Amino acid sequence: MKKTFFFIIFLMTSTVLLSQHACKYVHYKGSIYEDVELQADMTFMNGDITGYYTYAFERPWDSIHRMSVTGARAEVQGYEKGQEVVFYEWAEGDTGAVFRGQVTAQGHLSGTYRPAGRKGESRFEMQPTYPSGTLPFRAYCLEEEKILSAAPGSPKAAVSLTLLVPGSETSQELQDYLTGIILEEYAPGMEDEDPETILEKIRQTFFRQYVNANTDIWQEGHSFNWIKERHASIYFNRDHILTFRIYNYAFTGGAHGLASLEYLILDTRGKRELDTTSLFIPGFGDKITPLIMEKLRDKYGLDHTTPLTSAGFFSDTVRPNNNLFINEMGLGFHYNHYEIAPYAMGMIEVHFSLPELKGLLLKDAVLMGQ
Repeated sequence: MKKTFFFIIFLMTSTVLLSQHACKYVHYKGSIYEDVELQADMTFMNGDITGYYTYAFERPWDSIHRMSVTGARAEVQGYEKGQEVVFYEWAEGDTGAVFRGQVTAQGHLSGTYRPAGRKGESRFEMQPTYPSGTLPFRAYCLEEEKILSAAPGSPKAAVSLTLLVPGSETSQELQDYLTGIILEEYAPGMEDEDPETILEKIRQTFFRQYVNANTDIWQEGHSFNWIKERHASIYFNRDHILTFRIYNYAFTGGAHGLASLEYLILDTRGKRELDTTSLFIPGFGDKITPLIMEKLRDKYGLDHTTPLTSAGFFSDTVRPNNNLFINEMGLGFHYNHYEIAPYAMGMIEVHFSLPELKGLLLKDAVLMGQ
């Protein structure tokens, strides 16, 4: 009887938002300083902004006329309030590069750009655009909080979900293929459900588990405040290559929650998933392992003879895994918490430019610009 009473209160004390109107994905293209090309993949979730942007520009590398392309890539976050939009480089917070602007009714963004570590501002402009090889997506979001009981100081559970599926502008064949493989990765066992139903089922399961696990044992303490996040985002979307990213975070008591990232690379022209088998030559693992280890030594300030375990890694040998991503700058491997190092070292990525992988990639590997 006690559990039934708490469950009734639990259902009555909730706020939920499931809205496609306040949730959207946009691929932007524009410029900074008028001559620096800017591209961004942004997800808007009920006022919050997350995503990635890259810039590239040509500059002479000899005294005559030869040019080279220089660029960078950064993860960003920010907010949208009315027509005002602010986003900044996530790794640097508000001390990094900051974009401040306005959004028009047509979705165009324009405003000022402040480079990281510099004074002064420059103009930027971005427009929603989906050139050949770039796909539009529909976004679905759900956010909800529920308290466990009506008692003072009651703990609560919070869930936040984002799901992206191809837009209707995509051909039906490609739309069906991508939707199926994305849903299989995002919600295994629910591939035949529509996005809103999937989010609702995840919500219901999470809160049911919360009630069943905590109603009879709660006394006090922050460890009874559960959190579940599952956010899909577009990490790379051009040249008929899509890198789809899923961020997971869960806290169900204990010292800390646990986050993870999973990547999915898709060849949208050939309608197939790309992995180490379709990108690398046979036996590449033995050849790339020393390169990965050198990247890690450089990252953690070790010389070439110092074992990785001295920096905290579980092993002196780190091999490639299947959590692979592609972006404008090349190709990389992502290692989640506890995979190769303790939790305190965080999630770790090892990135390679394409020239660094010369001789290891298949000649017919599907990569950017092909």
